[in-house]
Amino acid sequence: MKRAGRWGSRWWRALGPAALLASLAVPQVSVSAPLAVAAAAPLPGRPDLSTYAGAPAAGKPTEVAQQPFGLAVFGRYTFVADPANHVVRLLIDNGEVTFAGAGSLAVAGDGSDPAKGQLAGPYAVAIGQVTQVGYQVTGFDVYIADTFAHQVRKAVVTIPSIDNPTGAQTAVISTIAGTGSFGYAGEGGPAATAKLNSPYGIAWDPKRKQVYIADTLNNRVRWIDGSGIIRTLVAAPLSQPRGLAVNGDGLYIADTYNNVIRRFDLNKGTLTTVAGTGSAGYTDGVAGTSALLRQPSGLAFDDKANMYIADTGNNVIRELSAADHVLRTVAGTGKASESGDNGPAILAQLSAPTGVAVRPNGDVVIADTGNNLVRVLEGTLTTSVAHNIHIEAGNGLASFAGDGQPPGRAQFAAPAAVLSKIAPDAPLNAAVPAVTGQRYVIDTFNQAVRTFATGETVSTFAGVGGVRGPGTSSPQPTGTKLSYPMGGALDATRNVLYVADTFNNVVRAIDLENQLMTTAAGTGTPGYASTDEGKTATQAALNYPTGLAVDAAGNLFIADTYNSRVREVVGGVQFER
Repeated sequence: MKRAGRWGSRWWRALGPAALLASLAVPQVSVSAPLAVAAAAPLPGRPDLSTYAGAPAAGKPTEVAQQPFGLAVFGRYTFVADPANHVVRLLIDNGEVTFAGAGSLAVAGDGSDPAKGQLAGPYAVAIGQVTQVGYQVTGFDVYIADTFAHQVRKAVVTIPSIDNPTGAQTAVISTIAGTGSFGYAGEGGPAATAKLNSPYGIAWDPKRKQVYIADTLNNRVRWIDGSGIIRTLVAAPLSQPRGLAVNGDGLYIADTYNNVIRRFDLNKGTLTTVAGTGSAGYTDGVAGTSALLRQPSGLAFDDKANMYIADTGNNVIRELSAADHVLRTVAGTGKASESGDNGPAILAQLSAPTGVAVRPNGDVVIADTGNNLVRVLEGTLTTSVAHNIHIEAGNGLASFAGDGQPPGRAQFAAPAAVLSKIAPDAPLNAAVPAVTGQRYVIDTFNQAVRTFATGETVSTFAGVGGVRGPGTSSPQPTGTKLSYPMGGALDATRNVLYVADTFNNVVRAIDLENQLMTTAAGTGTPGYASTDEGKTATQAALNYPTGLAVDAAGNLFIADTYNSRVREVVGGVQFER
């Protein structure tokens, strides 16, 4: 029978550095930050460093967590820019794989396979040059706006021709623009040595063989010519331009913060407005230049020159008809929510859609970003309710997936700590995966604590996976919403798990035997008062606690980060046994 925990003596003491070093003995099973450990004896063919748990994930698209932004379509391939997971995904034949990025917040891998490279945060993707031998595609380029890295990457895919059965498909990624530091520089020089500032959009011009970049925070669109030189194409009056699309001799620009869509004539060099008035709002069924938009971000054309707009702030997809130049809503009601799948698109609800792309069959792919879904509006568009919408990819969460799967197939998001509950006499200096035990992962951006035992599958132990919440406490660990937990520690008995619930400004204690949770310290309100010293721990305020440790006597130590202190809860938390 599970019983509620009983408090022990818990009092605050603010310790100076010398006192802390003298009194703090951290059990080696308690790890609140990456720890250098001696590796187990190497095995034949074993790498020095390998992934033990966590992956960008692949498999059935509707089971993969993602936060789609930019989209690009090439035949039966759909590319999805997913900055939350630092990858570009590929949807193909009812499956999903990672095309570029290994899932880490980093920039690396030039000259290698895109899937082994690193992307910091890609927000846009575009198909570039396509090469063919007869009807067979033998190669194509994919351009990636790696927004967080302030760079543009290019993946070159080569496909062996059908008369070369022994050939192998290859893909190589490289950086074609941006040094990796933000700013504005390099005008008229090599794009690779220029500075960009958060490029959110990219487009390829097949007629001129040029790449266009929405250099968003530099408030301009730049272009790279065939020799790799970068220049500004248009600047003022743009305000944080995002989506780009080429149609004929026009470059169309989602001038996001001006609430308009503009057309730059690539022959004449003139700029005109084709949709929106400049005022934020929502009107429908009127001429494009009389309609109101609200922070539009994504653009795409179909083969009839109709333009589709991700009207992000209005939570809808709009169509600007090439026939009568009238702007109409084709998906969404204007209310931010997630509903209406397998029903009429104009009755469905979207949430901050940011990207659109059109497939050869007329389907419109939608990055329903606020809902963490890729949705598809079926068939050639009209305002008829006969055109339905359905989910094609995403599980509704940005980066949380894999419960019930082996650790190597689960998705984690910026895990801050890994704790191992192992036998008291286990060798602590062995590589963690080589030691049998239970692992607890502080899965920070997934707002959860995940767990798995050696040889078993992952489950959520605390928190509501993928959902950030207020500090409402529940005795059941999975009934309490955590907010960016950033630290953890096990007590010396390995029976109590402490979790720094950082953005809720509390520390939680979990009885591992009975799976009960309580608050160990903090009020839930950030702050500090000198009168808190000596109070019961749950009556004293913390300010974004992060690291935790427990000494051999059971005292809990808290890195009270924004208070610039280390706090002690004397005796920790004692649960009834």
